[in-house]
Amino acid sequence: MTLTQFFDYLSAHPLMTLAFFVFPPLVAAFVAYFGKGRGYEQPWRTVYSVLVYLTCIPGILALALLTYLFLFERMSVWNINLLTQGVPILSMAATLWLIQRNVDLSYVPGFGRVSGLMGMIAGLIFIMYIADRMRLIMFSYMPASYVAIIFLVVLIVMQVGWRKAFR
Repeated sequence: MTLTQFFDYLSAHPLMTLAFFVFPPLVAAFVAYFGKGRGYEQPWRTVYSVLVYLTCIPGILALALLTYLFLFERMSVWNINLLTQGVPILSMAATLWLIQRNVDLSYVPGFGRVSGLMGMIAGLIFIMYIADRMRLIMFSYMPASYVAIIFLVVLIVMQVGWRKAFR
């Protein structure tokens, strides 16, 4: 199954897809309501951890794919499939916001790894974008100090992301 076939399958079954992405924010709101002030305790932290992974993995994938389509494929904003590209990002944002209201995200097991993954993907997309846009003429006219600074910043972002992901 290709990625296109998978997204076509999700688009053909919108109720199932919406249920999957509406469920985590609802559970996060439910847990935040009943676990108010106790989000730092163990059973609530485990539920929050599951919700973070359940929404962040598809959300990060959708965000990375959307960034790729905009930057490299030159896709128009009007061609976005909201069900497969917009809803996962909104679900991720809503779930993280609801969890963050009840507990500091640093106490959620595994959140550091997910945020490290986000940093690594952002750094890789930035490197790919710079490599795609950079031409030999532009490189030769750019001062070497600027190239070194850009390289060091990207390297630091990648290293921080790698450290957070694989502590």
